[in-house]
Amino acid sequence: MSRLNKYVILTEEKPSIWEVSAILTELNIKNKPKDILIKSIPKDYNQYIIQGIDNIRIYIIEGYGSLIDYLVYATSDLRNLGDRIKSFSGRPPLIALESTKTRPRDSGNSGPYQRIGKFVSLYKKYGKQYDNINKILFFDNDLSQNTPSFRKGVQICKSINVKVRNKYNQLPEHYNVIKPLKTIEDLTKVYKGKYYVKGAYKVLLLVRENEGVLEIQAKLAKQNHSYPKTIIDDNGKKVKTNGKIKVSKWKLDNDPNIGFTTSISFFVRFFSDKKDIKIRFINHGLPQQGINNSGGKWFQNMNIIKNYELEGLTLSDKNKRISDKYYFGKCSDGKEKLASILLDVLLREKYEKNRYRVIFSNHAGTEKTDIKTIDGEHSIPTIKQSDHLYPDLVMVDTRHMILHIIEGKIWKKRETMAIPELHKMDKFIKHTIEFLNKYQRRKITKVVKSLSLMAPTISYKDVMEWSENADFHVMHSINKDLNNTIEFEQRPNKSSPKQKKKIIKKKIIKKKIIKKKIIKKKSKTLKELKALCKSRGIKKYSKLRKAELIAMLQ
Repeated sequence: MSRLNKYVILTEEKPSIWEVSAILTELNIKNKPKDILIKSIPKDYNQYIIQGIDNIRIYIIEGYGSLIDYLVYATSDLRNLGDRIKSFSGRPPLIALESTKTRPRDSGNSGPYQRIGKFVSLYKKYGKQYDNINKILFFDNDLSQNTPSFRKGVQICKSINVKVRNKYNQLPEHYNVIKPLKTIEDLTKVYKGKYYVKGAYKVLLLVRENEGVLEIQAKLAKQNHSYPKTIIDDNGKKVKTNGKIKVSKWKLDNDPNIGFTTSISFFVRFFSDKKDIKIRFINHGLPQQGINNSGGKWFQNMNIIKNYELEGLTLSDKNKRISDKYYFGKCSDGKEKLASILLDVLLREKYEKNRYRVIFSNHAGTEKTDIKTIDGEHSIPTIKQSDHLYPDLVMVDTRHMILHIIEGKIWKKRETMAIPELHKMDKFIKHTIEFLNKYQRRKITKVVKSLSLMAPTISYKDVMEWSENADFHVMHSINKDLNNTIEFEQRPNKSSPKQKKKIIKKKIIKKKIIKKKIIKKKSKTLKELKALCKSRGIKKYSKLRKAELIAMLQ
């Protein structure tokens, strides 16, 4: 590892203390996860510092392709990083850490296998330099559970030179004793058709060598149902259905086995004793029409691995295409996650020890965490929603037990997308409240829906003015003033019906007070005026004269 004493950690996610701790350990920097405090830099919403460690910066990037979650580079200068970020992608990182919160009991197959696809893309980008990269598959749990399929996934990781670590930067003993695979024979002994994968249609997984071809048996098809408004009949004509006819299609969409087949093929092609062997996928369940227009991640990875076929199917040009997209750069101002990540960091940095607790985050879909209790002792996965709508941040005001549901958006989408999306999250909110109330003595008393806005060209005053007029709470915004102010309570909206009533009431009261004062003043003034007029012999006087006399009396 390079001896340069300055490092930059690049990530698309909100930096987590557990992943940062694992990286510090790999850099031989002693640390304790619970002592790590990630802090914001005033007037800079792309990078962060670690308290007490001056030679490291964390920078939020925008990635293209299947980018690894955390990339660590040595650098001689930490100044003006934004201007140099893109140049880092031209050389291999010191450390590449892929993070997952999947537990063995949740998805014994998909945990290790599906993440390996990211390392295939890393191999394509850096080729022979792949072996010089310190590669880590990091699990944000203790991995204390022990399942057969998960053990096999860990074995494949070890076989492709990827370390497996848990949140305490170690592995339980039952994973440490696993030895990596070296040969095709080792592989066929492990996957000889005697175990099933949870949630994968109970399909027998089998790897065997047959007449110089490596055959991998795994179901790759998944049936999707839809109700289209029009369909094409047998004669090729469009027919209106008004969404009343169910259409079922088989396509390449079986996530657990997509991860499994990619992992096995990657090991065979680049790490086994028979790197040139042809790979054939059998009993996959895919029809020809199910892959004709497909060019997704599975095909992208398999085209890097090469020399493969799907039994009974012909691959189209789209299937064979390889994307050259694998690079990163500075995250643009049009990215909503910059605002919600900064709010998350500010809350943990300045308020978490006193009153406010972040219990869930999903910044622009980059890292969906479990929902946690205020004390962090219990957690639960999020409820599945058909529209995949989850807030970017959930926070609890522990003093008043108010649940804050926060959605991050760019300024121009605040009304068209952010507010409508928040109104569709009732199922998620109900699930969260039920979970929190189950484990906490004090119950949730109120729910507040709020916005975190990316508005770098709008002043703070204009943001708050819109919030008042729209009667919608903006908790935080990245604005032109870069003041990082957090508004924990909604400012009063002068245009709302309730507020209007209050204002009218105040005006009526004010008018009454003013009227009383005027009447009192007039009655007193008129007496004096009459006396003055009588003494001067004036019997009638105009309004103008009256005004002049009143002015004189005052």
